[in-house]
Amino acid sequence: PIYTMILVSFDKKKEKAAIISLPRDLLVDMPNYPNPEKINFAYALGEQRSWGGGGLTLSKEVVKYVTGVYIDDAIVINFEGFKKLIDTLGGVTIYRQTEFSEGRQWQGEGIEGSPFWELVANDQIPKKEVDNIVDKSEIGNQESGEENIDKSEVINKVDETNKHWVFKVPKGTSTLSGEEVLYYVRSRFSSSDFDRIKRQQQVVSALKSKTLSLGVLGNPVKVFNILDILGNNIRTDMDLGDIREYASLLQKYDKIPIEKALLDTSNAGLLVAKNRNGSFVLLPRAGDKNFSEIREFFKNIFE
Repeated sequence: PIYTMILVSFDKKKEKAAIISLPRDLLVDMPNYPNPEKINFAYALGEQRSWGGGGLTLSKEVVKYVTGVYIDDAIVINFEGFKKLIDTLGGVTIYRQTEFSEGRQWQGEGIEGSPFWELVANDQIPKKEVDNIVDKSEIGNQESGEENIDKSEVINKVDETNKHWVFKVPKGTSTLSGEEVLYYVRSRFSSSDFDRIKRQQQVVSALKSKTLSLGVLGNPVKVFNILDILGNNIRTDMDLGDIREYASLLQKYDKIPIEKALLDTSNAGLLVAKNRNGSFVLLPRAGDKNFSEIREFFKNIFE
């Protein structure tokens, strides 16, 4: 299934742009499918029905159903392509007002020599907390739909080294490589899925700034060179004319801040969290299948 879904909207009359994230745990009815599924399942289901393009088509249809917004074009990029894109651009620069730290999710995956990874001795935390970390990691995997981890395997890794990796991005300005950005936008056990969504939006904005600063969007040759580098790691239903149009729009809105929004479960949010058949899901606040408030939100996103 798709890892994250972001809707990018341009209002040409008002010359405004917005990015709105759709939580992947949002429960939605799928066309001609017996049971409701999380929205990110739409891509996999579409590919099952029509490999090589059906995922994009069905994802657009489902997102339109939820938001009431017609989706002109879609693009999907896998983890490898995402890393290649960022590394091709020379990394992305982000600014944090506070330090970000993830010490639970990546127990055995640290990168030697990276300024964003630190090996922490297990004696710095009580032994019972090691088991607690693993338990929370299992819960996080269940909520995210990812493959569950082997508890004994993780405990053995921690005990064998007597250390565990902590991923940290300090307060202030940092430039991250493709691999480091992946950890930054995927971390969720020490924070929340909604915090992760905000980090994803931050990286999207940083990518926009980087491509503009390098003059990539103003040079069709550079755009197509990047697409060639990404190769099979990217899929889209856009043609060359569409790509040129979006590049032109991003250049035009260079000095205009992009509005950012997300659907969440805050007091003012439009979603509620539920447990359905042992699975963590998100539902519209207005009712299980009532997307009226969400559609009104998208209708007035530029207001």
